[in-house]
Amino acid sequence: MRSFTYQYKGETVESLWAASVENGDLRYKVKLGTDLWLTIVPTFVASTADKIIWLQSNKEHEIVQPHDLVQVMGEGIEVFLEH
Repeated sequence: MRSFTYQYKGETVESLWAASVENGDLRYKVKLGTDLWLTIVPTFVASTADKIIWLQSNKEHEIVQPHDLVQVMGEGIEVFLEH
């Protein structure tokens, strides 16, 4: 597990993530709160902002989270990976 931070609704949140490959696709398991985990994936489709769009993979038993939360989590992981 690696730690990272992201900003959501004006607050800085510290979290954990781990990368894995499933069926040839890169996935990130991210901790949300004390015992909730979700799986997010980067999509490499060009957007108007020319950035990666992050999506939740909706694994069984995962609660679907708002897209803006998933996006900032992914961007937080990107910052970690750039350093």
